Amino acid sequence: MEKDDFPASRWLVPLGLLLGAALLLLFPTAKPIWTDEWISINWGRRPLELILKGQFGSPDALPLHPLYLALVGKTLGDSLAVHRLISALPAAIGLWYIYLIGRRISERVGVLTLWLAALSPGLILFDRMSRYHGLTALLAVMSCYYFLRLLSEDDRKLPIKYGIVTAALLLSYVLSVFIVAAQFIFLVIYWKRIP
Repeated sequence: MEKDDFPASRWLVPLGLLLGAALLLLFPTAKPIWTDEWISINWGRRPLELILKGQFGSPDALPLHPLYLALVGKTLGDSLAVHRLISALPAAIGLWYIYLIGRRISERVGVLTLWLAALSPGLILFDRMSRYHGLTALLAVMSCYYFLRLLSEDDRKLPIKYGIVTAALLLSYVLSVFIVAAQFIFLVIYWKRIP
């Protein structure tokens, strides 16, 4: 990628990040609470030792999001607005990683991916809810970003970053195992072609 092959990105990237964050974080109580949000919030209200033991909700639920809700909720307060804001914040941060992945192809692709994600109705709807969606989205994008960097860069810290983020991803949502499986399949298929 050339140093500056898309000069408009100097203002399109910050604007896209601000707009995406605003759509995710402003007016957190504009919609009434959904049943699955109520369930998640109640899981986060359980004692920390039960969450860490996995005794907080349904047997197939993973502990990272309830733990996140419990820790941040105890710090910032227990209200729907707080729970929705702390659930949407990771998705807002994830917009930066989406841009970084696209930028690996070109600056234009990075800006396009950022804006597509920032204006995505599905992302805005689901990542604003007090559910695992925003946290899982951030961890999935970060895992893919570090995976791509691992394939092309020689940095001793990258395997550690990838490992921590991917382990957290696997603790956030059951079906995230398919993201890791896809990364593994990619690695197996393209092992000889990777420089």
